[in-house]
Amino acid sequence: MKAVFVLAATIAMATAQYYGSRPFWRGPGGYFVAPSGGFRPIYGGGGGGFQPLHFGGFVVSQGGHSVGGFVGGLVDYSYRGSDYHFSWRHDGGQEYEWGPANHYCAKLGPGWYGVSIESYDEDKFIDSIIGGDKAKYIWTGGSFERYGWKWASGAPFQGLDWSYTGGAGIPQPDNREDGKEFCLAVLNNFYQDGITWHDVACHHLKPIICERRSRIYG
Repeated sequence: MKAVFVLAATIAMATAQYYGSRPFWRGPGGYFVAPSGGFRPIYGGGGGGFQPLHFGGFVVSQGGHSVGGFVGGLVDYSYRGSDYHFSWRHDGGQEYEWGPANHYCAKLGPGWYGVSIESYDEDKFIDSIIGGDKAKYIWTGGSFERYGWKWASGAPFQGLDWSYTGGAGIPQPDNREDGKEFCLAVLNNFYQDGITWHDVACHHLKPIICERRSRIYG
């Protein structure tokens, strides 16, 4: 048994590639990413559907399948019918203006857009990712147009988690920066107000969470 394990590990090491900034290996039973402490399965298939994709100087995988919420490839997590991609886990922590950030999402493939937070449950899920990864802030797919705020998904907009304060000390949205705060960001306790929504001028630089409907595209 020990000899078999050593042989399998040797084969896996020989095919090392990179998932984000971390190495992953194809071994018996699928693909494995190597966090501290050992191997972790990220792709349950034994071959076939994997296509390496060079994205922002990193190599990520396509075609992953869900393993208890964690998904391999472009999808970092699946939750209640949506797939999510956290840009900072794939591009070395780059930050973008709102427009290029949402273009980043669109380039991931069909159905991807900036996250549209459509329920309290989804809002709490996004908060848990931001808090868990210690992200300072993220862009969403939310933007203000002539008739009000809208989501990139096209779903009706509900102001579920606007902060009670901001740079001017008044509730959000306040449109304080030269009347041009047309983009929706989630900030992590930036004004000692928890993880909350803020209207922000679109030229500011932030990472983004991308979303797609897994029931359609997954």
